[in-house]
Amino acid sequence: PVHTTTLITGFSYSYGGVVTDPTLPVQNIEADVQTPSIGVAHSFSLFKLTSQVMVALPYSWAQVTGDVDNQAQRVTRSGFSDMRVRFSVLVHGAPAATLPEVIKAPRKTVVGVSLSMIAPTGQFFSDKLINLGTNRFSLKPEVALSHPFSKLWLIDVYAGVWFFTKNSSFYPGNSVRTQEPMGTFQAHLSYNIKP
Repeated sequence: PVHTTTLITGFSYSYGGVVTDPTLPVQNIEADVQTPSIGVAHSFSLFKLTSQVMVALPYSWAQVTGDVDNQAQRVTRSGFSDMRVRFSVLVHGAPAATLPEVIKAPRKTVVGVSLSMIAPTGQFFSDKLINLGTNRFSLKPEVALSHPFSKLWLIDVYAGVWFFTKNSSFYPGNSVRTQEPMGTFQAHLSYNIKP
């Protein structure tokens, strides 16, 4: 519903090998990263369409091991990661509505678009290989389709492309790191349990 503000919390955990540039003097990198995050989302009417803006700020703890010139090394980092921002608009099937109107509305196919951005606000040291921030912007336009195919089942599909700006002060501080665009796709199958 419009005029709704939501507090968002989250936690992610990742562990495993890290792929790096083969020209770097580091091999066999393993990372263990814990990241809680907090954010806020606000929905509103934009040209009578349901719209939302969301901002989230993560904080990470990372323990990383690897071989530097065939010597086992370990480093720990903690600090803010890059901030996430997303703007989304439901362009078909879900006009801006209040909570009572949403409750009474029939379930139907909804199409939405969004633009996500990761801003380079995270901890970054140009002379360090291991960082919590990326020191570059990332942008992802995305389109989504949500379709109910019964009173209880719903399928959502999302497709988007991440675009990355360059990091002009990558390790050891004077290198330029670039990345090609990366496509994304996800699908969710949901079942509503009646109260």
